[in-house]
Amino acid sequence: MTEKKSKILIVCASSLEADLLTGKENTDPEQINTVKQFNNSCDIIVTGVGATPTAYFLAKYANKYKAILNVGVAGSFNIDIPTKSVVVIEKDCLADYGIDDNGNFKHFSNFNFVSNPILTNKYLSNPLIKKIDFPCKLVTGITVSTTSGSIEQVEKLKKRWSADIETMESAAVFFTCLTEDVPFLCVRAISNRIEPRVKSSWKIEAAMQNLKEQLDTFTNFLNRNS
Repeated sequence: MTEKKSKILIVCASSLEADLLTGKENTDPEQINTVKQFNNSCDIIVTGVGATPTAYFLAKYANKYKAILNVGVAGSFNIDIPTKSVVVIEKDCLADYGIDDNGNFKHFSNFNFVSNPILTNKYLSNPLIKKIDFPCKLVTGITVSTTSGSIEQVEKLKKRWSADIETMESAAVFFTCLTEDVPFLCVRAISNRIEPRVKSSWKIEAAMQNLKEQLDTFTNFLNRNS
């Protein structure tokens, strides 16, 4: 294995998430930062929030690494998943990519204009999940361009997808890593319920602390399976 493929790239959407994970302040956005506490075996990048910047930076850097570990916070639709818990995303989708057909949403996987075979499926699945050899909660995610913060939107998405969690980036990680054939995991800490927006009730720091405490489990798994 060449030196450039000896590391795992940890991908965060925001500097806040990266700083809470590493204990470093002001992690440089859009720059590769070495994570010292993992004996220099990992780098970390802050891509910016959303699927588009995440896909761009992954396309730029993914093939330089042996595996990708996407981490951050997420909201939960599922009342059986406690706030502050850590979950692994088994499958995800670009949930608001589609067509409004006279008030009826139709996902773009239903149409023949999708040329990439990965996107012809409603959900993108991570093949590495079947190799997981440690206890973890596996969830179904949806990736959206606008987070849900009203009863109407929450109920609409729950009915349409029956997903456990919502993020703004995970499906971009699935798509890019599957396209580039790079092993990956998407791991999220639940900071809040998905409900009418009350940010004061969110548990971002506590959720990321729980994720930080389990990070060795995920990096060790990726080292064994990439």
